[in-house]
Amino acid sequence: QFGNMAHAPYVYSGYPFSRWFHGLMTGSFSAWEPNMNYVNQVGGVGGNPFGPASNGASGVTHDFCFVTRCDRAQGSEQNYAIFGIRAQNDVNTARIFTGGNSATVTMAYSNVWLGDRRLPAMSSARPVDRGWVDDTASRTHALSNISATDQGLGVYGITLAGAASGNGTLRPSCSGDPYRSPCPASWSTSAFTYQLNEGITALSLRPQDIVDNQGTAQTWTEKADRSAPTLSVSGRLKQFENKGLYDPEYDLNVSASDPFSGIKRLEVFVDGLLKASKDVPCGIGGGCGSTLSYAFRPDNFADGEHTIRVVAVDQVFDVNASSADRHRTVAEWKVVTDRRGDIYTSRQFTDDPGQGGGLIAEEWAKFQTSTARRREEDIISTRTGVTCSRDGSTAARCGEVRDVSRFGEDNAGAGEIFTLYRGATESDPRLQEIGELNQMASDTAGKQPVAQGPLSDVVQAWQNKPPAHGSTYVAYESRHTVDTTTGVDTPEGEEELPGGEQVTVRLWLDENTKLPVREIATISTGEEMSRRYWTYELNRLEDAEVPADFFRTPRPAMVEQDKEVDYRGDDALGPQTEPETGRSYQPYALGKTPIVKGLPYCLATGSVETLREPGTDSITNSSGELAPGPSGAVMQRATAYYNVLPADAVCGGGLGSLSDPSLVVRSTEKESSLAQAWKSAYIEIGEVAQTNPLHTDFLRSGPVPLLPLLNLEGTSTAYVITIDDETSGVYIEKGNTAIVITGAFDKTNVNDIATALEAQ
Repeated sequence: QFGNMAHAPYVYSGYPFSRWFHGLMTGSFSAWEPNMNYVNQVGGVGGNPFGPASNGASGVTHDFCFVTRCDRAQGSEQNYAIFGIRAQNDVNTARIFTGGNSATVTMAYSNVWLGDRRLPAMSSARPVDRGWVDDTASRTHALSNISATDQGLGVYGITLAGAASGNGTLRPSCSGDPYRSPCPASWSTSAFTYQLNEGITALSLRPQDIVDNQGTAQTWTEKADRSAPTLSVSGRLKQFENKGLYDPEYDLNVSASDPFSGIKRLEVFVDGLLKASKDVPCGIGGGCGSTLSYAFRPDNFADGEHTIRVVAVDQVFDVNASSADRHRTVAEWKVVTDRRGDIYTSRQFTDDPGQGGGLIAEEWAKFQTSTARRREEDIISTRTGVTCSRDGSTAARCGEVRDVSRFGEDNAGAGEIFTLYRGATESDPRLQEIGELNQMASDTAGKQPVAQGPLSDVVQAWQNKPPAHGSTYVAYESRHTVDTTTGVDTPEGEEELPGGEQVTVRLWLDENTKLPVREIATISTGEEMSRRYWTYELNRLEDAEVPADFFRTPRPAMVEQDKEVDYRGDDALGPQTEPETGRSYQPYALGKTPIVKGLPYCLATGSVETLREPGTDSITNSSGELAPGPSGAVMQRATAYYNVLPADAVCGGGLGSLSDPSLVVRSTEKESSLAQAWKSAYIEIGEVAQTNPLHTDFLRSGPVPLLPLLNLEGTSTAYVITIDDETSGVYIEKGNTAIVITGAFDKTNVNDIATALEAQ
């Protein structure tokens, strides 16, 4: 039996969107208990904050809900349920409904909804944005006096978001029950602690109320940098770490980056002294990088070891802070400057000298400078020669001679070093110390290599690698066409058959020093034309051991023409007038004989020319008579000046006993159609010591055998000495006068000839 139930009429309580339903119920049940829930703006249902769902009365349960099984639909407003009750009886249907267990009969319900549309708000000041800091020592940050207000049902919490850790909601000690545990209208806390990610972090604080209304968030940024900047150094100053410096200047390139606070300053120190620096105006966002360049000039520093130190610091760096080293990156190394010239010697061979490879040339280069001097075994002249002859009493006819090779002249530089040219001035670059090795490296500037690989792949076992070499090689190729014009005999006379051949030259250089190690030249058919190898030695010499003129040959004052003139036949070789220009010339000898580490060196350089003589020219036969020269006769002329060469080697590139450094010796050999083999040596003596002190040291000590005979008075004179192999006679010619010397003496020795001449 259910008791009588009386329902109160619908009552509007006057609170917006609130309804009060009150029921009066009789029957068998125990005490009533309120059971409450709430729904927010988005329809979410919260748990019952106020006690049990049932009072345990037999057959009767009562609760409050806003779910679909309740009679009353859910509210669509931001409402808070402060009271709700439903009484229902679970009826045992075992005796009433066949096959059933129970049924529920709703007896009555009543509830009240309270609405809250007002959003909470942060009432404390927004936390300030922080600049870059290093929080390594204490990564936990705290917020104090954070507060919020709510004019509705009160503040139910404040939420922190954006941190690496410590995000979440802090709440006041309330449940939201307006009667038993109401939330405060204003609430503050100092309990927020959190940690940051490295870099820039955006954080926020947002308030909320009991129905989960959320107010506008306060946002701010904090910046953390716990890392050192990244530093990179490059350039030749770094490449020569722990090595000697030999060039006038070494570049250093510095690059630094920092993804967080950014670079603040770059510095370069030498031996603790600041030499270059750069301040970087990095913005508030950080992340900036920067570069700095510096040129190290060895001549500005004393001899010895020097410490190079490069420093990069970021925006967090504070020299007085314990974190200073975490925000400073340093690169440090040592280099050596030494005015005692480190001199390396390169020797150029056709192949392994132990297997018969021939020495082509030697070059000496001095560290700290680009100075070099060079000696070649077969030195090819780069200058145009002039040869003159005359037939009988007619005037001398002169014609230009094409050199066998214009080595270097077609390669933007002089091919041989210390060949002094007549007509050159003191500033003429042909008189400067030019090394082929430096020139070869310069020729590759701006070009792309055709190959690259381990240096050991192209250096043979017998070769020494360049000083301060790297581990890789770079190979370059160049192509040029050579003249292969040949002469042929025709019924009309000799004619030239034009021709040309393309030559490909591949050059292998050490990548670090740009010094050559190998070169191979091939023609268009693939046939190898020539090859060269370089091997190196390094010596350290004190300044006193290197003569001042070791790398520079003095230029005699009388050098005034840039053509080498060679008169043959009965023309004297004294002071002459060059027919084409009318300018006079003087033959001369080169400078002193230096002593390096106790070893004498001689000065030598020269030229080899192949001359084709016209048929109208004449020669001097063994009887001293002028005779017509054969058509097309070929003469090879070798000219040797003396240059740097150790005393245990042969001076003059293999010219035998003609090794007197006071002479310029020209040996001429010719085969004519008359089958007459003849030799002549032209001996040219420069101005005597009395008028040119430059020659004092290299003229033979003691009485000079030829001087009394030459009768020199401040001028240069030369004799033509002709040796007749058949009669063993020696013919001394001066102008149109000839003296014949006979007797038993060494006719290939200048001193013996002079002695015999003096005796006669």
